[in-house]
Amino acid sequence: MAKKLLKITYILLLVTFLTLNFSCKKNNNEVIILDESNPLALAPDITWAVIIEQYASFKEEKDWASGNSGHVRKGQILQVEGKALDTNGKIWYLFDEGWLPENSLKIYSNRLKAESAVKEMEGTK
Repeated sequence: MAKKLLKITYILLLVTFLTLNFSCKKNNNEVIILDESNPLALAPDITWAVIIEQYASFKEEKDWASGNSGHVRKGQILQVEGKALDTNGKIWYLFDEGWLPENSLKIYSNRLKAESAVKEMEGTK
């Protein structure tokens, strides 16, 4: 009885070893490429905006009556520098070139998500 139990134990250990050995084999042909062109792309404290309007004008202040300080087109990705409410309670976002209202853009938690959204907008995945 003890020999039979020992034999079963050895067989189970052998099967377990072979299963683990062959199922967890490392794939040496797989190359993982890390894109380091934008080190802030995955930074948790930085948000990104994708422009959803065909054209939008940056404003000098968070107010429609304010002067223009630049232009942007649909599908462009911008790093958000700040966020504030105007006197009417509307949300505006600050960028290097000026302010844009919330309805001109969509916010993403990282640049990679923003890039995927642009590809989806353009119809390419």
